[in-house]
Parts: sequence; structure tokens; C-alpha cells
Amino acid sequence: MTKTKITFILLILCYSCTNNTKDSNSLNQQKQIKQDITNVTLDKINIDSEYQAYVKLIKEDSLKCNIDALIPIVKALKKKQLTDKQILLFLKSFDKLCNTNVEYSEFSNELLFGVLKWYPNKVITILEANKESIDINYIVEELKSPIHDEIDVKGTYTKVLNTNINNEFKSKILYSLDTAKTKFE
Repeated sequence: MTKTKITFILLILCYSCTNNTKDSNSLNQQKQIKQDITNVTLDKINIDSEYQAYVKLIKEDSLKCNIDALIPIVKALKKKQLTDKQILLFLKSFDKLCNTNVEYSEFSNELLFGVLKWYPNKVITILEANKESIDINYIVEELKSPIHDEIDVKGTYTKVLNTNINNEFKSKILYSLDTAKTKFE
């Protein structure tokens, strides 16, 4: 009977060792799965950030000549609550391709004069800070040609002139507004 007990105890020990090996293998497998999940998550984060950059690019491109993008600008301008971000997005909406979109061109031209009149410091500062992403030459050309004679070009000129900023953008804007003033005199 003692041999049977010893055999039984040995079997239990063997099984126990085998089970520990399985547990060890199981732990290794779990660690590997966690590592794989982490790698997949990191890959997803990279994909997500690339996707977000792509979406941002599409959004910025969709601003070009988009009359719907002007509606919030008009609403905020009426309340005199236009933010820097809204001004930036508005300025980014200008593009040479917009010449073919008459409705956008007329609306954005009139709005440009309004934004510049009420926020001259911000417009000039934002133009300078974002000169790579804004078609400044197109905006300067737009300022030379107000869409109608009811636009307060003289008042806008005075507001820009009285800003405490002295840089090339202010000079370009003043030159364009001076050109515009002569069109309706």
C-alpha cells in the first residue's frame, strides 16, 4: 500500500509540474497576446493620426470656395464675436479657383471687407502667422476690387491704417484699399 501511495503522490506531483508548465506557457501566451494587442493598438494610433491628418487636409481643401463655410463667419461678425480660428478658416477659404464661383466670390468679397474693418489687427496678424497656408496675393487682389460701392472702403482703410502693426501685410492691404478707393470716387 505504501508503493501505491508513493505512486499516487508521484503522479500528483508530475501532473502538478505539467500543469505549472501549462500555466507558464499560458502566461507566456497571455504576454504575447498583450504585446500583439499593444502593437495593433499602436498601429491603429498611427493609422488614426494619418487618417486625421488626411481628414484635416480634406476639410481645409473643402473650405476653398465653399459658401457654406462663410455662414458661421457672417453670424459671428454680426454679433462681433469672430474668433481667431474663424478668421483663419475664412482667410484659408480664398483661392484663385474661386473666380469661377460667382456666388462665392461676391459673398466672400463683401465679407472680407467687413472682417477686415472690424478685426484689422487680427486679420493682419493671422495673415503674417499663416502666410504659407493662405493665398495672400489673391486676398490682396480681392481688396483692390470691392464688389459694390456700398462697401465702406474708406472706413476700412482708416481702421487698417490706425492699427499698431507695421509689416508687409499691412502695407499690401493699405495699397489694395487705396486702389479700391479710387474705383468709386
